[in-house]
Amino acid sequence: MKPNDARERLARIKLAKPEYATSLENQLIGLAQSRRINEKINDEQLKRLLQQLTQTQRESKITFKRR
Repeated sequence: MKPNDARERLARIKLAKPEYATSLENQLIGLAQSRRINEKINDEQLKRLLQQLTQTQRESKITFKRR
């Protein structure tokens, strides 16, 4: 695993789903400001954060049924 894997993954996410990337970046900033993380994030940690983010966004999905 290369040291920049997490950074490359985030760049790919920005291209595919910019709203996920923005949410993920905001979450990382919040964790850093609250001192819950104090080192570089590796790819596995980034995957876990992304998985949590996508589960949260899926749960808040609204569907409309038309007659």
